[in-house]
Amino acid sequence: MTIVLILCLGLMLGTVAWGTGRAGAPWAVLAGIAAVPVVGVAVWFSVTNTQVPVGEGFDEPGFSGALVGAVLALLCAPMWVGGYVMGRKGRKGSL
Repeated sequence: MTIVLILCLGLMLGTVAWGTGRAGAPWAVLAGIAAVPVVGVAVWFSVTNTQVPVGEGFDEPGFSGALVGAVLALLCAPMWVGGYVMGRKGRKGSL
């Protein structure tokens, strides 16, 4: 299940990153792309969970969601960074 989630999210973010790279967006846009799963999972955990799903060590579902989202962003990072690089190369005509 985790691999499917990483592939689905990575392909979606990779496509967005390819488009931003193709449009000529600066490298700082990658920080915004990386924040999408972090903020998304944090909001999801905050809204849907009354108990902390990760473990007893965290008091806030939003904080644990941000950690889970950060790990998810790191696991699918090769896809969105690669998409951005491919978009930049396509823009320059060297692809």
